[in-house]
Amino acid sequence: MTGTYQTGDVGVVQYGEKVVHEFQLSDYKSVEEVVKRARSIDQRGGEETNTALGISTARSQAFKQGGRRGAKKVMIVITDGESHDSADLQQAIEDSEKDGITRYAIAVLGYYNRRGINPEAFLNEIKYIASDPDDKFFVAAVFVYTRLVYTGTSKNGTAFGLQMSQAGFSAHNVEVSLTDATPLSHAI
Repeated sequence: MTGTYQTGDVGVVQYGEKVVHEFQLSDYKSVEEVVKRARSIDQRGGEETNTALGISTARSQAFKQGGRRGAKKVMIVITDGESHDSADLQQAIEDSEKDGITRYAIAVLGYYNRRGINPEAFLNEIKYIASDPDDKFFVAAVFVYTRLVYTGTSKNGTAFGLQMSQAGFSAHNVEVSLTDATPLSHAI
């Protein structure tokens, strides 16, 4: 398909030790613009994964900067490791619930798989971040070569792409240039 396709408002907040607004909800109006801009995002390094800070910042700032009144609020949390500010997660999740934000959580397991680390604690944290029920809003992902391959946790085989489309998102296959040694940037 060709042409310009309209999208809902999409913003990206990247987090690690600090939180950075890569682009705001009202910055781009077409899928092509969003994908082009997303491809230009560079990973910001750091030693910590402050997931609660990322969620809180997205909730308190990103949804208020360019978001449309009355629009459904959906947050996709993507991370490759346990948070260093896990003590603050409960408040971040409760505040998101109060604001009516539906949260999808994607756990990227590449680091855990490459090093033979048991991801149980990480997966429990990601399931906690995801809206309920977990089988609809939680995904575990593994990097294989240069493509992100995801597996839904739904017992009835519902694909993550279908789940996202029900929330108003469209799926785009974007080739990424990651090696096995490249950590994933955290994004919301």
